[in-house]
Amino acid sequence: MNREIPGFYYDTVKRKYFRIEDAGTAPAQAAWSARNVKRGAVDDARRAGG
Repeated sequence: MNREIPGFYYDTVKRKYFRIEDAGTAPAQAAWSARNVKRGAVDDARRAGG
């Protein structure tokens, strides 16, 4: 069971939490970079129809 924890990203494959980092400190393709987390939230909202 994963929870929404502010400031953290839960990776379902690795089954652990990662702190959301700015693009300058996180690797470019890291799922926990601030840019990729925001992009995922926007994509989820689009899929939900909102």
